[in-house]
Amino acid sequence: MGKSGDSGKDGITIADGQNMIFDHVSVTWGRDETFSINGAVTNVTIQDSIIGQGLDTHSCGGLMQADNISLFRNLYIDNKTRNPKVKGINDFQNNVRSPLCPSTYSPHLRG
Repeated sequence: MGKSGDSGKDGITIADGQNMIFDHVSVTWGRDETFSINGAVTNVTIQDSIIGQGLDTHSCGGLMQADNISLFRNLYIDNKTRNPKVKGINDFQNNVRSPLCPSTYSPHLRG
């Protein structure tokens, strides 16, 4: 972690588990994604949190690659891409992404 850490390290990665809630979490400085969920994961909620500012040139908010992930009232800020990149059947409501840029993933925001 940090500027001289492993380039493949995320700030937080959840790769296994179920029925988790992350509330009022602030995470920054991941060297790959800042907060990612993938693998054998179900029923996870991230709410009222700040996911921002990855390090160096590969600054990504996160990958959400599982089902039943709920993202409510979060701030994705100062990442170049993946704010977040979502795969699966998930719930993404009332989140703020800043800045909005062409590399922001969203099925509903088109230029």
